[in-house]
Amino acid sequence: MISINPFSGLATGSSGSVESKSNNPSAAGSSSQEAATARKQESGTVSISGKAIMLSRLFNSDGSVEPRIETTSTTSNTSGSVYSFLTKNDREMLATVYEYASANGIDPFKVDGLAFDLGAYRMAGPGGPLDSAGKLYDLQGNPIIPEFNAEDEAVAQRVLTSKAMGDTLIDRGFLEAIFTPTRISVHASDFSFLESVVYAFSASGSDGATNPGANPVVRYRTEDFPPLKLDTQTVDTSNKTMLSRLSGKDLSGNAGALGTLSANGGIARLLELLSDNDKGMLSRLYAVTQIRNEDLSKIDTMAIMLGNYRMIGRAT
Repeated sequence: MISINPFSGLATGSSGSVESKSNNPSAAGSSSQEAATARKQESGTVSISGKAIMLSRLFNSDGSVEPRIETTSTTSNTSGSVYSFLTKNDREMLATVYEYASANGIDPFKVDGLAFDLGAYRMAGPGGPLDSAGKLYDLQGNPIIPEFNAEDEAVAQRVLTSKAMGDTLIDRGFLEAIFTPTRISVHASDFSFLESVVYAFSASGSDGATNPGANPVVRYRTEDFPPLKLDTQTVDTSNKTMLSRLSGKDLSGNAGALGTLSANGGIARLLELLSDNDKGMLSRLYAVTQIRNEDLSKIDTMAIMLGNYRMIGRAT
């Protein structure tokens, strides 16, 4: 618990005692008034709990209304705060961690980062983000395997093989995801801080001891996945696919940047808005998507977004 004193109108005298500021030095009974003020000061001390800190920092709430817990991502809530997806247990845990941070002089911003990652993990659905290993490729058809830097990787390996993983306050599923770069490659959490929290709230592994029965953490490498065959014939075929799928798509030119009216108020053909480089990139994306037998409409959507961006650029 954090204790603060709300009486900013009190001054401390040279002897260290608390004296009431008065605009009338001749007022009678000053001694009794000082005693009353001191008693008021003592009884008026306000305690701010970790829950209050959590509600204030994450939800801008004074605690009078408990923020709603979102359980399913829909088109109406994906643009909102990821904190809304924190469960009741998550919020209780974070309240405890905010108190821990306060008691140890740790910047609460580090707890905010943990809260953001946990909220994003919940928002992704049951079990959190799926492993992307073997699913991401660059425009040359080479596999992309996200990796941590050396310092973060060392922390991840220590925590995942620690005794604390068995009983720490932090959700185990979240820890497995946040410390796996092919599941969550970009994180807001300070890994060193998160490691200290994992150990601090574990009975069996509070000293950071390693679990001798833990399996080594295996990381994927680009060599583990074969590159895609993007030869000239494949790219030419995907270029025809792109032209076929996008040739009939037009964009309205009546909306410019930030929702303002555009100088170009007509209808623009999507393919005319795209540069040769745009088309080359999209052809390769269509090729990668076709080889992997995935939904081509995702690339259609990307092309439309890119076309809108180019149209805004022309109007400004």
